[in-house]
Amino acid sequence: MTSSSSTKPCRARLRAGFGLIELLVSISIMVLVTSIVLARHSAFSGTVLLKSQAYEIALRLREIQLSAVSVATSTVGIRSHYGMRFGTAASENSVYPVFATPIPAVNGFYTNNAYSLVGTPGLLDQRFVIKGIDLNCSSVQSATGVIIMFKRPNYDAEFRSGTGGAPACAAESVSIRIGPRGSLVGDTASERRVVVSSSGQITVE
Repeated sequence: MTSSSSTKPCRARLRAGFGLIELLVSISIMVLVTSIVLARHSAFSGTVLLKSQAYEIALRLREIQLSAVSVATSTVGIRSHYGMRFGTAASENSVYPVFATPIPAVNGFYTNNAYSLVGTPGLLDQRFVIKGIDLNCSSVQSATGVIIMFKRPNYDAEFRSGTGGAPACAAESVSIRIGPRGSLVGDTASERRVVVSSSGQITVE
């Protein structure tokens, strides 16, 4: 009786705790869950930052629109137009200069340097670039560059090509598509659009 009762606690002690396989499985599950949480957090942060970049461009456009209507003056005097230039080339897809034309904005004024830069050019976060430019005419047409300008007394927007010439079509609106650097051009799910209509409305989609 005494020997049988003394062996039961020993067997119970041997069965207690985790085995090596159970420990490895538990660690694997924890690593998997942690990886999923971190990946989702990173994607959420990128989405919020991309949205912020789009609104920053929209706000800058609104500022120059108000400056044009109020006829602000500076070292170049009263200006004919205020504008902002966007391009998809590698050398310009992360910067958007703001400029003013002290003379009427004739065709080719940008390539002929008939303008003056206003302040420091805007910069995108290094993780994002301008992925594309769409001219919303009777049918959507892509462009490698576009200039959006405003002139007193109206809030209406005027569109030019990236060189300052006539646009490819009479656009009712222009869409500037912003997305992560290095992602596929056609990956519209990871893009934000700043849309400027010819009537001067500026929205972020």
